[in-house]
Amino acid sequence: FESGDELKPEVGRKRVRAAIKNDPDSAEWRIEEAELAFDEGDDVRAEAALAEAVKADPSAGVAWELLGGLHRRAQRFAEAERCFASAAAATPSPRRALSMKKQ
Repeated sequence: FESGDELKPEVGRKRVRAAIKNDPDSAEWRIEEAELAFDEGDDVRAEAALAEAVKADPSAGVAWELLGGLHRRAQRFAEAERCFASAAAATPSPRRALSMKKQ
């Protein structure tokens, strides 16, 4: 039997905060923190969490892509473009990966 508590935003925030405290260098937990903030309409907190995620792991393409989306929504287009370029560089296309294997 589940109480449904795991669906409450404050439970998610507490879980993510605890995980970040245990693993402060985890980009994955920062991305999850950003997604919770985004779902709650807190773009400032989401942006801060994503900035921490890409600082912890510059190859976190998902974090770069989400951060670019936040910049685009805020009409900071140059920053958005830079983030999307970083996302593309961090997440090679399957075609590019296949061509690199052939070399």
